[in-house]
Amino acid sequence: MSAAATPLPASGALVAGAWLGPALAALAGLALLRLAGVRGEFLGLLIIIGLSLLAGAPAALLAARQGLQGVPLGLAMGGAGLAAFLQLHLVDRLGMAEAVPGGLAAAALVLLWSGLGIAAGLGLPPLAGLVAGLLAGGVLAWGLGGLAGGFAGLALAAAVAGFVAAVPAAALPQRLPRGAPGLLVAGLALALAVLAGPLATYLLGGPLLAVTLALLVALPGLVFVALARGLAPLPLATRLLGLQAMAVVLGLAIGTAPAAAGLLPADALPAYRLALLGAGFLPAFAALLAALLARDAPGAATLAALLLAGLSAGLGPLLGWLAPRLADHGPLAAPLLATGFAFWLLSREDA
Repeated sequence: MSAAATPLPASGALVAGAWLGPALAALAGLALLRLAGVRGEFLGLLIIIGLSLLAGAPAALLAARQGLQGVPLGLAMGGAGLAAFLQLHLVDRLGMAEAVPGGLAAAALVLLWSGLGIAAGLGLPPLAGLVAGLLAGGVLAWGLGGLAGGFAGLALAAAVAGFVAAVPAAALPQRLPRGAPGLLVAGLALALAVLAGPLATYLLGGPLLAVTLALLVALPGLVFVALARGLAPLPLATRLLGLQAMAVVLGLAIGTAPAAAGLLPADALPAYRLALLGAGFLPAFAALLAALLARDAPGAATLAALLLAGLSAGLGPLLGWLAPRLADHGPLAAPLLATGFAFWLLSREDA
């Protein structure tokens, strides 16, 4: 198949949304917590969002390609909700009043990811549901107050938005199952690729916020991939690299702002700059991965996503073991190497 003829309405929105969704959910969650009068719960929020993505990405990918699938969605919601509850209650030592809404928020976010996947598959805009959810969640968070109110507001916001996004699928005939196991594995690999870098940074005691803030530089390119209704993969990925180069230059120019605002310690700035450079490759990687999925090549897409996950988690420690001064170069080298590998896979598909 010619690269210039590859359609990508659903796959582009899904793959780019895997990074956009958690970033926007984190911003919305922080806003809801502030409405509830809570500050300083960024890590707990990331745990809820991360668990929801890990469980929900496979179900969302399946929903986008095959319509609403009740069993995978129910299992994903139950698994994410239970895992988040146990993490918050048993590990973070939060009371039942906070842990239960936290678990519900993770389950509701899984519903949101699947609803957005269905909307992407049908080519429908999800904005109305997102706005309605945020309004309802904001009222609840403000009314209840406290950490429990913030988590409950996030749960309601995600549930309303996810339900509204998924409703159109109920009126349509279900698509025939096709390659479901491959899509589920590809979704899990995509979730791991998104989460591996921040998770490894956190577990190894690195500057988590430096990696998280650096991802903001990728958002313009990811939005562009998500909105693309047709894709010539190699030219688009090349143009995205140019677009992101400008975003990276801008990010480097204002790179001291996070430290000046007190978000980052000064000694984390080098790691932040390297992660910022690496994040510039993510839109090109997302475009290439989406093109592979659009061509019904979930095996190749899975391989590329798993490579990014493995490099994001392990390259930094490996480089640090070889030479301590190279420890922070993982977030730069991992997306660069994975993007090159995805280029090679797609070129092989075109051959």
